[in-house]
Amino acid sequence: MLSDNETLYFSSNKPGGKGGYDLYLSRKEESGWSDPVGLSFINSEVDDRYVGLTAKGDVLFYSMKYKEKDKLVMAKIPAPFQPLKIFQVNGKITALNSSSPLEAIVQVFDTHTQKLVSAVKAPQNTGEFYLLLKGGATYDISVNPIKKDFLFHSEIIDLQELEVSAFERKEL
Repeated sequence: MLSDNETLYFSSNKPGGKGGYDLYLSRKEESGWSDPVGLSFINSEVDDRYVGLTAKGDVLFYSMKYKEKDKLVMAKIPAPFQPLKIFQVNGKITALNSSSPLEAIVQVFDTHTQKLVSAVKAPQNTGEFYLLLKGGATYDISVNPIKKDFLFHSEIIDLQELEVSAFERKEL
């Protein structure tokens, strides 16, 4: 399972492959997992197994049999086979002009569909929250403090042109 939580690489000797074990990709969809797609750009007639990817998701490492021995191989991954680009947010909710943590509900809406994408609670003892957002969309992050004497906060994060996965630390 890759960092986007929606892309799965695995090895199988199921019928229809190039021979031996082959590497496949499946993506999480609303109705379940997509039908496996063979990684035709690397699969061979021998066993191709034990897959790993770089954090960026553009290079694949795998093991293949060569003259009865396992050989470690590296390959560039074509864009359609790469995991989705993600934006990771580690955040903390604090009182204005203070570092005191606040308890709040953090909601994320897709601005195009107006659907709720994520909702997490930042606990009072830490005020910390974690979000994992997919590239290709624009999001409205809304902070709703539990105590009514604090103000609501909202900000837009545009990830439509996200080219590489990224990380940001936010204090709101």
